Amino acid sequence: MSIVRNMMVGVAVAGMMGLAASGVALAEDGPIDWRITEATEKTPEGHVKLHLRRITDSGGQMNSSNHFPLEMLEGLSQADLNADSRRAVAFAIRREAGELSCEGQASKGAGLGLCEFEASVAFSDALVARGLDTPKESEMFLLAMQDARISLLDDMSAAGYDVPELDDFIALVIHGVDGAYVQELASVDVRPDDLDDLLGFRIHGVTADFARAVRGMGPGFADLDSEDLMAMRIHGVTPVVADEYAALGFDGLDPDELIAFRIHGVTPGFIRDMREIGYPEISADELIAFRIHGVSASYLEALTSGGYALPEPDKVVSMKIAGFDPRRMKEEN
Repeated sequence: MSIVRNMMVGVAVAGMMGLAASGVALAEDGPIDWRITEATEKTPEGHVKLHLRRITDSGGQMNSSNHFPLEMLEGLSQADLNADSRRAVAFAIRREAGELSCEGQASKGAGLGLCEFEASVAFSDALVARGLDTPKESEMFLLAMQDARISLLDDMSAAGYDVPELDDFIALVIHGVDGAYVQELASVDVRPDDLDDLLGFRIHGVTADFARAVRGMGPGFADLDSEDLMAMRIHGVTPVVADEYAALGFDGLDPDELIAFRIHGVTPGFIRDMREIGYPEISADELIAFRIHGVSASYLEALTSGGYALPEPDKVVSMKIAGFDPRRMKEEN
């Protein structure tokens, strides 16, 4: 299995380290330049916007653009950064995977210069000791910039996950999977089926609180698998949404039906419209069929205004599939 082969190559991850050109190999020893831009209304208080760029041997680029707490840039003070005239500055970013040492000039809230990266031998050895391949220097740089921690591997092992491949580990780190997240899921006895699902959980925001809330929706929701939990999160199925449907008489919907309602746009408003038009006992399956085949309130209103009696729901669907449009017939007459 390789998450990265399917998801990462050539894809720029917003706000994270990404490749600027599809399929570009990571450089081993390319130069690194840094740039701090002036603060804007989007810059959190006490942070700076740091841009890092590394040129690859083949002419491509690795780019990172993130807000960093100023204290994380060890050696750079607010006074240095805000000096009226340009002055020499130096700072370091220390992470488990390595240290980035930077020098340059700054003034009036901005600066630029060059950096050198020193990978941590201890971090690399720790990866190998846990069953991963020896990372290249460029992979160590990427792991350092994403603040990778060895504790993630230990927490994953404690939660019963298989040892990931190195590129899978990188993908998990890039998308914000850390030891705290793994522990959070484990605390409510949630363990995605595999690393792909763990990554999907993080990307789509499946949290311990969400899993706990879903389980409380009824007996049919207590043992949902990873795919169902992810589908419910992606399509916005929550206890609040389920309660809205229950208030309209659909209090026995199972996970698949709730997901289908959300996918096909069976909203509380649509249900009320169908009942007001003349289907007070319309079922979940009939509502879904209406939405799939485009049976709308305006279609039904045109049907009845044209002198037709309101057919049973399955007949309406058949008419729509067959292309019968009362609005067009009315225009032609």
